Order: sequence, then structure tokens, then C-alpha cells
Amino acid sequence: MRAAVLSVDGNDIEVRCYFDGAIAPADIESVSVAETEMMADFEPEHSVGVRCIRLDAPEPITDDGVWIYFRRERTT
Repeated sequence: MRAAVLSVDGNDIEVRCYFDGAIAPADIESVSVAETEMMADFEPEHSVGVRCIRLDAPEPITDDGVWIYFRRERTT
């Protein structure tokens, strides 16, 4: 995973997970588990969603949410 970015808009919470290369089924399952755990932390009126996005390095990630994880990447 290259990055995980969080956005909150009212009661809507979304995490976007950016991957380099093909997204493995195990990665999709891990993201789904994290989504379920997040849902359990919020009241039912909150909408929680997590998306897996393929964006191969060195393509820049131009997401303007709150970056909660990012890996160190070469810039040259």
C-alpha cells in the first residue's frame, strides 16, 4: 500500500487506500476487515466506506484528504 487517506463530510467517513500494482485479494480482504472495524466504532447514522485504488508509482497521489499512512517513496 502506498497511502491511506481519510475524509469526513458530516456523517460520511471514507478511507481511500492507494496501491502500487495489482491489488491482491488478501489486500482487499484486509481493507474490508478494517472497514468493518471502523463501522463498529461509529453510531449507525454514520456511513463508513473504504476503497482500494490502484495508482502505480511514481504517479503522484493528489488526494486532499487527511493522510493517515504513506510509505516513503523515491522522488527521483
